[in-house]
Amino acid sequence: MKLCHYLVLLALLAVNPVWAGSATGLPWETPLETLQNSFHYIAYFIAFIALVVAGGMLIWGGELSEFGRRMVMIVLVVALLAGAAGVMGTLFGGQTALV
Repeated sequence: MKLCHYLVLLALLAVNPVWAGSATGLPWETPLETLQNSFHYIAYFIAFIALVVAGGMLIWGGELSEFGRRMVMIVLVVALLAGAAGVMGTLFGGQTALV
């Protein structure tokens, strides 16, 4: 057999699907998942506060410049997107891409 045949055989033996499935996970995955779950609720709270503050600025803000109005609209859109991801995850029970 040629050398390339030996290399292909070695590569096929090295990539065994049983070995890949037997890993229990890396040691830092559990603390990172805990941290992610903690920030999940904080992100929704911040999105809710931003939505309330930005809405209040549009209603009672008086004369806002065009730049200020656009920034408030951007904050509203980001807050609504973050809130919508949480609502959809709650309604349909799946993981969302946000947090």
